[in-house]
Amino acid sequence: QAQFNRERINNADSVDKNMFKKNLGRLTRLKLMEEQDRQKSYLREGPYINENEAKSIYGMVAEWLSSQQFQKIPFPAQSHRAEIQLLQLALSRLNDQHNIGNRLVQSQREEKQRIEVALDHPQETLAEIRSNLARLRLFKPLDVEFMDHFSHLTPLYSVEPKEKMIDAYLDSYLWFEATERRLFPNWCKPADSEPLPVLVHKWCEGINNSPQIWETAHGETVAMFQTTIGEDFYNNVDLRLFRKILELIMDKTLVEYIMAHHNVTMKYRDMEHTHEFGLIRGFQFSAFLAQVWGLVIDLMVLGSKRAQQLAGVHEPNRFLEFRHEQHATCHTIRGYSRYNDQINILLRFNKEQADELRRNYVEEQRELGESTFKSINGFKNKKCWPRDSRMRLNLPDVNLARAVFADFQGRLPAGIVDLSWDNSFVSIYSSQNPNLLFDLGGFEVRIQPTARIEGAVLELESMWRLRNNHTKELTARAYLQVTKKHVKQIQNKIRFALMTVGNSTFQAIAAKWNAVLGEIIPFYRESIAGTSGLQQIFVKGEKKMQQRVMMALNSKAAARFPPVIFYAPAEPTGGLGMLSVAQSLIPASDAQYSTITATGVQAFASGLTNIDGASIPNVLNYFTPWESEIEEGKKAWQEYSSLKRDKRAQGLQLSSDEIAHLMDKGIPRIRTQFMADAPLYRFDKGFRSRQEFQQFIAGKFRKDWWYHRSHDGKIYGSLERYKKDMIDSLGGVGCILEHSLFKATGLTSWEGLLWNHSGSFEKSKKDAKITKAQRGGLTNVPNRRFALWWSPTINRSNIFAGFAVQIPTTGIFMHGKLTAIQKSLIGAFDKNRWSRIHAGVVGDIAKKLLSEECQELLRSREVSVEQIHPHKPFTFKASMADIILTAVDRFQVSTDPSLLIDSADVYGKREAQRFWIDVQLRWGNYDNHNVAMYARQKFTEYTTDRSSKYPSSAGVVIAIDLAYCCVSAFGYWIPELKGLMQRLISAVNTSNMQLTELRDLLKRALQLQTANPTESNLTTSNFAELFSDGLTTWIVDDSQTRFKGENGAVTILNPLTGDLFLSIVHKSVFVGQKRGKNLAVEKAADAIKSWIQSIPQNERPKKIIVTRSRFRPKLNAVLSDPSISVIATDLNLVVSQLLNHSRLGALRTDATSNVSHRLRVYDDWLQHYSPHTAYRMLQTILRGFFVDKAHTLKVLEPDHLVKRAPNHFWPTYERQGWQGVIVRIEEMIIADACGRLKISPADLTQADKTDIIMGKRLSDDEAQKEELEELAKQRAQRDEAQAGNKKKTRHDDASDDEPATVESTKIDVVRKKARSKFEDEKIKEVDWRKRAINASSMPVRCKQVFVDDLTLTSQATPQLVFPDDILQKFLRSCDTRRSVLALAFGRKLANKALVSEVACLVIPPQRGKIDTVAVPFAIPTSHPLLNANTGLHFLGIVRSQIIDHTPNTTDAATVLRAAASLAAAHEVSTTKYQEQVESLQGDEVAEIGEPPISLLATDRYDPIANPFFITIAAISDADVVINTNVLTTQGYQATRDKESESHNTANASTMEEEHLSTALTSISPQINGFLLAPDIGNGMWNFEVIGQVWRDNDKESAPYEWVAVDTPYEFFSSQHRPDHFRNFTKTACADDEIDVMDGDDVFN
Repeated sequence: QAQFNRERINNADSVDKNMFKKNLGRLTRLKLMEEQDRQKSYLREGPYINENEAKSIYGMVAEWLSSQQFQKIPFPAQSHRAEIQLLQLALSRLNDQHNIGNRLVQSQREEKQRIEVALDHPQETLAEIRSNLARLRLFKPLDVEFMDHFSHLTPLYSVEPKEKMIDAYLDSYLWFEATERRLFPNWCKPADSEPLPVLVHKWCEGINNSPQIWETAHGETVAMFQTTIGEDFYNNVDLRLFRKILELIMDKTLVEYIMAHHNVTMKYRDMEHTHEFGLIRGFQFSAFLAQVWGLVIDLMVLGSKRAQQLAGVHEPNRFLEFRHEQHATCHTIRGYSRYNDQINILLRFNKEQADELRRNYVEEQRELGESTFKSINGFKNKKCWPRDSRMRLNLPDVNLARAVFADFQGRLPAGIVDLSWDNSFVSIYSSQNPNLLFDLGGFEVRIQPTARIEGAVLELESMWRLRNNHTKELTARAYLQVTKKHVKQIQNKIRFALMTVGNSTFQAIAAKWNAVLGEIIPFYRESIAGTSGLQQIFVKGEKKMQQRVMMALNSKAAARFPPVIFYAPAEPTGGLGMLSVAQSLIPASDAQYSTITATGVQAFASGLTNIDGASIPNVLNYFTPWESEIEEGKKAWQEYSSLKRDKRAQGLQLSSDEIAHLMDKGIPRIRTQFMADAPLYRFDKGFRSRQEFQQFIAGKFRKDWWYHRSHDGKIYGSLERYKKDMIDSLGGVGCILEHSLFKATGLTSWEGLLWNHSGSFEKSKKDAKITKAQRGGLTNVPNRRFALWWSPTINRSNIFAGFAVQIPTTGIFMHGKLTAIQKSLIGAFDKNRWSRIHAGVVGDIAKKLLSEECQELLRSREVSVEQIHPHKPFTFKASMADIILTAVDRFQVSTDPSLLIDSADVYGKREAQRFWIDVQLRWGNYDNHNVAMYARQKFTEYTTDRSSKYPSSAGVVIAIDLAYCCVSAFGYWIPELKGLMQRLISAVNTSNMQLTELRDLLKRALQLQTANPTESNLTTSNFAELFSDGLTTWIVDDSQTRFKGENGAVTILNPLTGDLFLSIVHKSVFVGQKRGKNLAVEKAADAIKSWIQSIPQNERPKKIIVTRSRFRPKLNAVLSDPSISVIATDLNLVVSQLLNHSRLGALRTDATSNVSHRLRVYDDWLQHYSPHTAYRMLQTILRGFFVDKAHTLKVLEPDHLVKRAPNHFWPTYERQGWQGVIVRIEEMIIADACGRLKISPADLTQADKTDIIMGKRLSDDEAQKEELEELAKQRAQRDEAQAGNKKKTRHDDASDDEPATVESTKIDVVRKKARSKFEDEKIKEVDWRKRAINASSMPVRCKQVFVDDLTLTSQATPQLVFPDDILQKFLRSCDTRRSVLALAFGRKLANKALVSEVACLVIPPQRGKIDTVAVPFAIPTSHPLLNANTGLHFLGIVRSQIIDHTPNTTDAATVLRAAASLAAAHEVSTTKYQEQVESLQGDEVAEIGEPPISLLATDRYDPIANPFFITIAAISDADVVINTNVLTTQGYQATRDKESESHNTANASTMEEEHLSTALTSISPQINGFLLAPDIGNGMWNFEVIGQVWRDNDKESAPYEWVAVDTPYEFFSSQHRPDHFRNFTKTACADDEIDVMDGDDVFN
C-alpha cells in the first residue's frame, strides 16, 4: 500500500492530506527497518575498509595538516576571548528554530525559557557546558521522524534541549577555531564567502580564466567531471577511522564527546536501534563533521600534492585562483569544488595525456572482457539542451569521458564511496565539441567560448557574459537552466503548498503562494526564463491556488474573480496581494473606471478578453539578474572601501548617510556593516553550511535556506516597485476600490485605510482551548469579511444566466449560490434594516419639504407622507408614491422628464394639482451601479405599469444605491424643485441616521478603520496648532519600548500643559517571546490606550502625534476611536531624550514591574512663559541632549551655585538667565548642523536656524526641487542676457589684470576687472588636501579596470591593444576631479591590419579641467624613440574622464573636444617641421626623419587603414572603464573645420555621435611598453596649481618638446605644487623673519 501511494505521489496524482500522512508513517517504518538492517550488517560484516586503506587515509590527512601547519583545536578554555559571543550566537540559533512555527507547545515554551535564563547567566551556563563536554558520555535517545518532499524523504532528529544547548555551543566553537586555523581550503563549499548562485558564477568565471582553457588547436581537451555521492557520503562514515582523524584536528576530550553522542539509541514510537555506523545529521555540529569528512574525500580524490597547490603552498589561494601560473598548468586538474556531497572537477589534457588516459582505459576494459568502449551506447547526455547544444557523442570524446570517470572511481575505496555512473556526468570540450556542460547547485550550465560561436549571437536573459580577468575581453558565454531535479522539487513544493492549504483563510492561501515564489524566484532568477516548461508549472500552481479561493466561495466561474481580487495589494485596497507569474490579461470591463492603464502584453495566460492589452506585471521581471547583481555588488563594495579609506585618512568615520545609495547593494549588502548585531556576527563562522543542515532539525520548509539575513542582508530583493506597478496596471486605487464595498462604508478617501485582518473574535479564540473543528471554523470569519468586501464584483449580474434570488426583506439580489456573501448581507440587514432605511430617508425628505421656506419656494399647500405597504421598499414589480405635494393653485410641470443633473428643463402648459415622490433603494453591483440609468428605468417601468399607484402623472423617482453610496432622480419636475432636491438629497445621503448606522455596521463587519488621512503631518508651518485652546494634543514616542536586557518606556508629552505620561515596560514582558519588535509596538499602543481610558474625559487628547510613522497604523487599530486623529510628523521630535534625564532614567532602570508615572516637566515655566515658549525651551534642551549631552548639562548647570527647586527637573533661572542658557545651547546645535552640512552659520537665515532647532527634515525631493528651481532661474537669466544684450568685448593681451571695456548694444559702458586666465581654475588651498587624499586611492581603483562592452556590428572594426603596465602607471597619475591626457604611439601588427598595439604613452605638459585638457602645441615627435625610424606612429590620445557613476557609453562631444584640440596642434607641428626643413640642407634633412605627424594633417584620412583612436578612461569611485572610439571621416572634417576657432579646446556644440565609431579595446599583460615624461622643469607636467607657463602662439619656444623615458609624477606630487610648501614656511615664520632669511646668505 505504501509503495502504491508513493507511485501515485510521484505521478503527480491528487493525494488526500490524511492519506499522505498515513503513507508517511508507513514509509518511516520501512526506512527505519532498512536502517536497522544496515547497522546489523555493519556489526556482522564490518568494517568495510581494510587496515592498509585506513592507514593510508590517516597518513594522508596527517601529512596534509602538517603541510598546512595546522594547530589542533584545544578544549574550550575558561577565559576564551570569544566565549560570550559564541554562546550568544548558539542560543540565538536555538531560539530562532522555534520562531518558524505558529504556536509553541509546552516543551518548546520550556526550552525557550531555558534559553532566556542561559542568556541572563552566561558564565554559569559556560561553566556547565564545559563540565558536560568533559564528563557527559551517556545521552538520551533520539526521536526520528521523516519529512516527505514527494521526491525524497528527509530524516528529522529531535535532541533533548539540554544536550542541544551543549551541541550548539560546541558547533560555534569548532567553526570559529577551525576558521581561525584555516582548516578548510577554498574548495570546501558551502562557504561563508558567497551564497550558492554566486558560487556558480565564480565557478564559471574560474573555468573561463584558467590559462589557455579554450585552445584546441593542438588536440587539447577539457573535461568537466561531476558526481553526487548521495546518502553514502554520510552513511558510510566509519566512526573508528573518523575518531582517529578527528583526534588530529581537535582535543581528544571533544572527540570522545562527539563519538559518544553518535553511539545513541534511535527511536520512532515502538521501534528503536543503536547507532554504530555513519554520521547522524541531526546534531548541531553535524555540518562541521560532514565538512571534515568531505575534506578527507577531497584529499583522496586530489592527492596531497595537487591539494596543496590548489589550497596554496605558503599562503591560501582564493577559489580557483593561483599565485603562480605554473601551479595552474602543471597538473591536469585545473579546478576543484565540492558542495556538500556534490563534486565538480575541471581537467585539461594535452593530446598526449588524453591519448594515454584513453588507451589505458581501453586496455583495462579489454582485460575485463568489456566492450563498452567500442560504441557510444549507454553514454549519458544533457538532453535538457537543444541537440546542437549538447555534447556531440563521437567515440574518442566518449571514451575519454569514460576514462575520466574510471580514473576517479578508482581513487576512492569502495567501502567509503562507490561512485555511480547514474549519479555522475563527464562533459568533454574539444575540437569536435564546442560546449562545456555541467550542473551545480540546481543550475544547469552550458559554457560556449566566443571563438567557437558560429553565426550571430542571440542575447538571452538566461545568459552570463564571461570575461578574461586580464584583458577584460568577452571570451565565453554561459547559458543557464534549472536542472530537471530542481524543477521537480519546485513542482513538489507547489504541490505541498496546495495540499497544506486545507481550511486556511484566503490571506493565508495567498501568503503560502507568495512564500513559495519568494523562496524560488530570488534564488534561480534568470535561469527560470531559460528553462522550458518551468513557467507553465508556476502558472498552473497560481491558477490552482486561486481555485481554492473560488471553491471556498462556492463558485468556479473565473469571470466572478477578476485579477483585481487576487493581485490587488492588501493595503490599502483589501486584495490578497498575490505575486503573479501567469501574466493574466486584465479584462477591459474591469478597467472601465481606471485612470491609469498599463501597456505591453507579455503573454496570454487567461481566457478573458482584453481590449487595451494591459496585463498583470510578472514578478520575474522585478528581480535583478545574478550577473548584474554580482557586478553591481563588486562596484558597490569597491566604492564603499574607497570612501571608507578616504574618511580614515581624514581621521573621520564613514556614516550611513554618506553611503545611502550603496546600503542595499553588494553581496553581502553593505547595510549589514551598520547593523546593531554586526560586531557579534563577526564571530559566527560556518553559518552557511549550518543552514543547509537545518533541514534535518527544523522540520519545516525554510525560505532563507540559501542566505542569511544577518550576514547577507536582503539579497532576495524588494517588491515595492512591483506593488506600485500592480496598482497602476489595475487602473489605480480608485478603479480597484470600485470593485469593492468601499463606497458603501461612506469613506471619502482611501488614504489611511486600516485593515484588522485578525479580528477581535478570532484573536480572542487564538489561544483558547477549542476543538480542531472549531479552530478550523474560525477561518470562515475572515473569509466572509473578504467575500463581503468584494461582493459587488463576485455577486455581479452580467455573468449569471439563471434567475436572481432576492434576499428576504431586502432589495438585494444574489446572482448565484454564494452562501458566504448571502449570510454576511443577511446579517447586515437584519431586523428590517432595509425598510427602516427607506422610512428614514423618506422622513428626512418630507421633513425638509414641510418647512415653511420650502413650501413658499415650491408654492405647495400640503406635504403628506403616504401610508405604504410594509413590503413596498423591497418590492420591484410595482410601486407607489412615498410623498405627495399638493399645490396652492396648480404646479407647473416640465414638458419632458429629465435627470436630476440636467439643467435644460422646459416648462410649458402642462400643469398638475398633485406632485408625487417615490424613493427607491437598491443594492448595486460592479456591472450595474449606474444609478441614473436605474432611476430612468424605474420611472419608465412604474409609470407605464397599471398596478403602480401614483396620484398623478407628475412625479419623480429618487434612486439610492446603498452599495455605491450614490443618488439620482428622474421624472417630471416643478419649478425650483430640482435645485432644492439636489441639495436635499446630498445632505440626506451624508447625514441620514439610518444610512450612517448601516455604514458603521459595514465598517465593523469588515474590520475597517481609517486614520483620518486628510489631516496633514506636523510641520513648522502648523506647529502653532498644538497650543490651540480646546484642542488637547499628545506627542507619543514608542522607540524606547524595548531595551535589550533592560526595562523599556513609552513616553507621552502634552505640549500644552507639560504633562509627561511615562509607562515603564518591564523587561520580563519580552522574555520567551518571539517577534519582539511587534510585541513592543503592541505594548506601546496598549499603554497609550490605558492612559486615555484612565484620565477624565476633558483631558483626553483629540490629536496624537507619533514620532515614528510606522507606529501610526497599529495605534489606530488599537484605539478604534474615530474622535482621535493619529498623525505623523515631518519634524524630528526628540521626546525620547527625556529618558536621558537622570531622574527619569532612574525611574526606568529601577522599576521591578510594569508601572506608570505622571509628571510635570515644565516645572513652573507656565507661570512666566506661554506654553509655546515653554515647549521651545524643552525642545532645545532635549535636542542639546541629542547632540552633546555632556556639554548641554554643563551649560544648564555650570557650577554648584546654580540652584534647583525640590521636585523640579531643571535649574532655577530668571528670564534673562534662561535666555542666555537657551542661546548657548542653540549655538551648539547650529554649529553641529553646519559641520555636518559643511556650511557656515553665517549662510543660514533665522528661519533656517529655527528649522534646525525644531528638527525639520529636508528631504531629497525638496533639495532637488530647490536645485532645479535655481538652475531654471539661472538658465532664464542667461537666455535673457543673450537675447537682449549682444556684446562686443575687447581684451588687452598686455596685462590680464587691467580692466577691460565691454560695449553693448544698449549704448552703455561697463568697467569690469577681467579675471586672470586661470584664476578660477586653480586649486584652492582648502580643496587640494581632500583631493590629494582621494587621488591617493587611484592605485586601488586601477586594480578594477573594465572594458566597455558594446555590440559591434561591423566585421572591419579597428582594435587597440594596451600594455597593462603602462596603462596602470598612467591611471595612477590621474586625478579624481580633473582630466589628464596622454599621447599614444605604437605600431600596427603585421599579420592583423586592423589591430594596433600601443608601445608608448607620452605625458605632455598640461592643465586639466573637468571635461577639457589644455596642452602646448609642441609635440615631442622628434624624440629618437618616437620618430619614424623606430616604427612607431602616432595612434591617438588617451584621456581620463571624471564621472560620478560609470556610464555604459561615452559622450561623443566629450571625446571630440580632445580630437579637435589635437587637430590644431598637429597643424602647428607640421608647419614647424616644414620651416625646419627649409632652413636645412642636404644630409641634415635626413637626420630629422619623417614629418612628425601625418595622421590628421592630411586630407586623405582613412578611419580603417590609418585610424585616429580616442580612448576614454572613465574613473568612478569603484573602478575604471575603458572605452575606445575611432574618428570617422565626418568627425575628421568637423575637427579640421574647427581649427581656426579653437586652439586648446573644442566647441562641443557642433559635435555629433556620427563623428565617432566604436572600436575594440584590449588590455594585455603579455606585452610591455614605456612612458615618456618631460625631461626639464624638474619633470613637471601638471600645471594646475601654478597656472599655464607656455604660450601657444610662440612657435619658437617649445621647451617641453624634450622628453625622456620615465614614470610621470603623480598628480599631487610635491613637484607640482611648490606654492603649498612656500605657504607652509610663511605660516610657520613671522614676516620679518622671512625678509631676513631672504636677504641674508647664511653661507657667506
